[in-house]
Amino acid sequence: MSVPGIQGSYGYMECVLSNTIKAGECDLFICEPKAIHVRNDLYEKYGWNLRKAKILLHMRGRVFVIPGKLVFAKKD
Repeated sequence: MSVPGIQGSYGYMECVLSNTIKAGECDLFICEPKAIHVRNDLYEKYGWNLRKAKILLHMRGRVFVIPGKLVFAKKD
């Protein structure tokens, strides 16, 4: 079976869902990875090349970071 990726994404994982746990207002999905697909031009021997891949990382609350820049999510 082939799993679709999202066009323009840096990468995606094919997983099998093993369990779902209620975590407050969210659900935590426990998955077993089956395959990982990444863009070869952005991924190197030891991981993502952060000079090329502008990956959005969650810090806490409404605070995110793109390597070298803080990003704040808007309030509702």
